[in-house]
Amino acid sequence: MWFGAWGIGGWYWGPPRDQESTSAIEAALQSGIRAFDTAPVYGFGHSEELIGQALQGRRHEAFIATKCSLVWDRPGDPFFTTVHGERSVDVRRNLSRSSILQECEESLLRLRTDYIDLYQIHWPLSPLDEAAQALAELKGQGKIRFAGLCNTNVEQIIEWKKLTGSHPDFVQERYSLNQRKIDAGLKPYTLKHSIPILAYSPLAQGLLTGAIRSDRVFGEGDRRGGSTIMDPEYISRIEPALDQARAIASSYNVNLSQLAIAWVLSVPGIGAAITGIRDSLHAKENLSALSIAIKREDSIRLKAIFDPFVNNGK
Repeated sequence: MWFGAWGIGGWYWGPPRDQESTSAIEAALQSGIRAFDTAPVYGFGHSEELIGQALQGRRHEAFIATKCSLVWDRPGDPFFTTVHGERSVDVRRNLSRSSILQECEESLLRLRTDYIDLYQIHWPLSPLDEAAQALAELKGQGKIRFAGLCNTNVEQIIEWKKLTGSHPDFVQERYSLNQRKIDAGLKPYTLKHSIPILAYSPLAQGLLTGAIRSDRVFGEGDRRGGSTIMDPEYISRIEPALDQARAIASSYNVNLSQLAIAWVLSVPGIGAAITGIRDSLHAKENLSALSIAIKREDSIRLKAIFDPFVNNGK
């Protein structure tokens, strides 16, 4: 179980709640969660800063994963435009060697550490030669321990292997009961080559908690409403499936969230689930999913329940 730190950055998920976020990190450590996944673009530095502050003096207790290649303060290939606070921000992709080396230094400062356990290309673009060179340099300097690719494909993984002589140490991809795009190609490849998948959004941005209904009005700064899985019509259609899954969860004496996370962890090839945690209750509740041993017949049944509602869009 990994601590997903996107939500604490104060972008996309609503305004920052720093005191709650710091308490959540502390609760995660006390509960046994040791791995923290963040990125510079999560709050444009704020998520990394909170992680660094909370882990000061406890760095040895944590495995820190962050990312590079999405920039907003330098040139790059246009990726998306968003709003942060009251300002418009143009996010770009830059996989040049110089940009990645600079990004790493900036992340090290925000995280208050002299090394990053896992450094990941957030959204790869081919060619990957300069990115591979940069991460190799950073490994050689002891500034990163492992290298990974997020939101990638088989072709890019093969390209990475040709450039570096080995596969990425980890691959991070979206995966949940209703979002399973990687089943078709990427997951069979990573299974064959023993590359662990870090599954992010195992609760489909909160939809699989069962708490989001079709009439949900998202608050100020909460941009999930623009996601295809948060479309009111889609939510209405998937609600019966959520009710069926809730009944299965009851048979295990757990809630729907815990069952959804446990299902992801039961899938062959999934090395860890990255769950978004914004308060101490989330930390303790999500961790309990590790103790759920889903029966094979229930795992198959859950997959079948959500098969008609698989949505691999945003």
